[in-house]
Amino acid sequence: QGGIFSNCSEALSSNNHAVLLVGSDDKGNWLVKNSWGDKWGENGIITLSPGNTCGISNYAVSFIADSVL
Repeated sequence: QGGIFSNCSEALSSNNHAVLLVGSDDKGNWLVKNSWGDKWGENGIITLSPGNTCGISNYAVSFIADSVL
């Protein structure tokens, strides 16, 4: 519903689907978009405390774009 999520139980730390890191706020918290639609969280976004909160970076994938189309 709101706020900064920082406390995962062991059950919540097991990753079972992909999410997208879309940015960060001015305090360094991560803004993460879930695939469950905009009715979840704050318009589909959850704010996580920085770091490996809830194991979010255990299976991270990134890319480097060589050029912009």
